[in-house]
Amino acid sequence: MARNYQNFTIAFASATLVAIFGNISSAKAFQFFFDRTEWETVLPTQPRIFDFGEPRILSSETTVFPNGVSASAGVSRGLGTVEGTAFNFFSTQVGSVGVNLNVDLPSGVSALGFDADVGPINRNLFVQFQSEDGESLGPGVRPAPFFGIISEPDDPLITGFSVDSLSPETGFVTVRNISSSITIPESSCILGLLAVSTLGATLFESRKRDSVS
Repeated sequence: MARNYQNFTIAFASATLVAIFGNISSAKAFQFFFDRTEWETVLPTQPRIFDFGEPRILSSETTVFPNGVSASAGVSRGLGTVEGTAFNFFSTQVGSVGVNLNVDLPSGVSALGFDADVGPINRNLFVQFQSEDGESLGPGVRPAPFFGIISEPDDPLITGFSVDSLSPETGFVTVRNISSSITIPESSCILGLLAVSTLGATLFESRKRDSVS
């Protein structure tokens, strides 16, 4: 009876592991958010906001900041600067400013978000998040003021993002409060608990057999 119970326990654990790994291999989903409060509500920990320090001018050359973040910016008909927690682009001539901002994190994260302001007329931006497997992820063309993403457990981590201003009548673009968070993969917790419970059941049955013999 004891051996049958042990065999059942091990068989059940093995089947569960197969089911979990099968779901992991087939799962690949990302959640997009356009409200900071909703995005932060889903996060298990308070997000980290990156600070870029003293004011400096942005250029097409990649700049690596003391916090480990790197960024480059293409700006037409305007100027790009960064200070504190904000990237600022504004027109130096009458009319529009064209912006292409690329931001790369020092390491992958499971959640990334930032606030954005665009004006004075058109408030649309083209935003793409980058994952560690090289894939570009929506949300595409959206109005400001917030863009956020969360990767599902065991999906590729997020490594950065790009922002393009599409409106010919935009006079300024601001990207600020770039925030990140790392979440604990749920499947890892499940696998850990399952391994502990399986080991405990096996040891219990072994001691039970030893005492009977």
